[in-house]
Amino acid sequence: MAKVYILTSGAYSDYCIEAVKLDKDQAETLERIHPDWSVEEYDTDDIKILEKYRYYVSVRDDGAEYANIPYFERTDMVLNRPRYYKAWEWRQGWWEVFVEAKDAEHAKKIGLDLIAKEKYRKLIDEAERREE
Repeated sequence: MAKVYILTSGAYSDYCIEAVKLDKDQAETLERIHPDWSVEEYDTDDIKILEKYRYYVSVRDDGAEYANIPYFERTDMVLNRPRYYKAWEWRQGWWEVFVEAKDAEHAKKIGLDLIAKEKYRKLIDEAERREE
């Protein structure tokens, strides 16, 4: 059975994975070099890999909702903050956000939640500006 050695530091909110090694001697050498690091040993059979995919989630003003794996590359795909766009020729707008999820259903839930929070934040900002 194969093992993996995780070198960590800190505790609670300061907890951090510093390195991952497959060789125990290398892990112990790094632990000696960095006295604030510790080695955690795991069987590779116990490691569960959760595959996530990047999804494009959008909601149109007419209420239509979509969650797709994008077939195009965009430079802003790393940003998970929802944006609103308005297309005058279509006379409607849409919200969009990129999220990571295991499937389209979960992506839609995550995306719709982020969009709802952003809509609420914008409403609060507008209300505060009117009060000034």
